[in-house]
This record gives sequence, C-alpha cells and structure tokens, in this order.
Amino acid sequence: MLGSIWVAVPSPLNSENEHMLVDAAKVVALHLLRHRVGVDVDRQVRADLIATALAEGPAAPEAIERLRLARRPVTVTATAVSETAATSTPGAPTSRQLLERTADALSFHLSVVIPGSVAALVGDVCYAIVPGSAPDADDLPEKVQSAARDFLHRASDGLTGVVLGIDRAADSAGPADLARSRNDADRTLRVLRQRPGRRVARHSEVQVDTLLLELGDLLHNEGGLLDGPIQQLRTYDQENGTALIDTLTAWLDSLGNVLSASTSLDVHPNTFRYRLRRAAEITGIDLNDPEKRFAAMLELRIMRADSP
Repeated sequence: MLGSIWVAVPSPLNSENEHMLVDAAKVVALHLLRHRVGVDVDRQVRADLIATALAEGPAAPEAIERLRLARRPVTVTATAVSETAATSTPGAPTSRQLLERTADALSFHLSVVIPGSVAALVGDVCYAIVPGSAPDADDLPEKVQSAARDFLHRASDGLTGVVLGIDRAADSAGPADLARSRNDADRTLRVLRQRPGRRVARHSEVQVDTLLLELGDLLHNEGGLLDGPIQQLRTYDQENGTALIDTLTAWLDSLGNVLSASTSLDVHPNTFRYRLRRAAEITGIDLNDPEKRFAAMLELRIMRADSP
C-alpha cells in the first residue's frame, strides 16, 4: 500500500469516472515507486559518505569534501534506541523501524535548524555531522544540544527510548578530528544507554562516567574487579546479610567524617565506627593510607557505573 487518492464529488462516481480514477491511481503508483527508489538511493549514498568520513580511512578526505564539510568546525552526534523502546504490541514498530524513523526525522530537523547538517543510519546508530562557522565554533555543541532537545521534545510520543550523545566540537572536519569526535559521541551514547532518564548529553558532561566505564572494561578483562577488596566486601555482605559496603561507601563519600556518614545511614556513630573497622578488617584496606582509600573509592565508582 503506497497511499490513496481522494476526490470530492457531489454524487457517486459513474463507471467512466471510476475507470479514470483507477487509471490515474496506476500512474501515481509508478511515480511514487520511482520516487521511493530515488530517495532510498540518496539515503544510501549519504550513509556511505558519512560512514567513510567518520572512519579516518584513505577515502575520508574525499567523503568530507563531497559532504561540503571541509575546513569547517563540526560536531558529531550519535543517536540510538534502547532495546526496551519497541514494544511487542501488535502493529508497534520494532527497534530497527523506530531507529530508521528517527534517522529520517533527525536528518530533516537538523538540516532545517542548522543548514548543512547531514545525518544517516550507520549500522545501529544514527550519526549526524553538524557544521558551524569559525566565530561560533565554541558554542556549537551547546547549539546542537538545544536542537537535539527540541527534536526529542517535539517527537516525544513517537520516539520513546531514543538517546543522543554529542561530542566535543572539532576545530575542522579533518579525518582524524571526525574519528575522534565519533568516538566521543559513541562514549557519550553508551553512558546515556546505561543511565535511564537522561536523553541528551554532551561528552564534557559525562566525561567521568565514560572514563569509569572504560576502566571497568579494562579491569573486567583482566579480572581485576573479580577479586578486589570491594568485591570481597560485597561477597561478605551477601553471605552474612550485612551492609558493610554501604558503611565504607558513606565514609569515603563523607571524606572520613564519621558523624556525617553515620547520619546519612541513620546509624549511631559508635555503631558506624565498629562497622567501619569490620570493613577494614575484611578487606585488608588501610584506611589511613590515601592510596588505599583512593583505590577503594575508584573500585566503588566503577561498580556503580557497571550497575545502572
């Protein structure tokens, strides 16, 4: 089904008029098919150019030129749909359909709000490259963030679960700059997908979160989080029904202020001190050693980042 033709007439159609309408529908259908093929070809060409421009390969400079982005400050955005966005309700769009719809709508929105913007679906992510001018290069990420929020607000009913990450602005759309910008946008997007509730963010706003996620990846790959002192304390809590990890966390977050930490947990200070000593005994952490305290804080933060 491509569409329909409507006519307003004072009385029911006679057979001759009905045949004319049917013949006209056939002509319009062919026109729509040709138009759809052309649009699909244009979309694929644009997607190929954007993917090439962001990949920092030997063909990247030519792709950047064809996109008319050379020697201009740019910002890259990455948009994706969470797995829970599409429902199993009959007739509801799948995640892929929702992402395709998002890519088309975002491409149109950005091209109107910020002329020269290009966007396309590359794999499971919709990337947009938004150009600016030299005078407003520093304000470009903020401008793009405002446009993204406006886009998601306008399409909030139809694009539930869509999140959008924005990189730091690149001084010029060189291959290396675009590749770095894409990486920053991807890292920001990852944080948003693991932090329910927030839909748009710039890399500078979630830089610590991205660092913690990457440190967590590194430690997981090396097994460093599997037998660390904080993991030992967590295992002890699970096996004994205690909450010593909460005690240690509150103490570290309060910079060693027992009164403040015990108040945050609604525990008597003496009870809190006892639990803190037990936590130190179980983990072997010397709480007077600043290096050990820092390592414990880092491990706790990484675990928080791994547990959205």
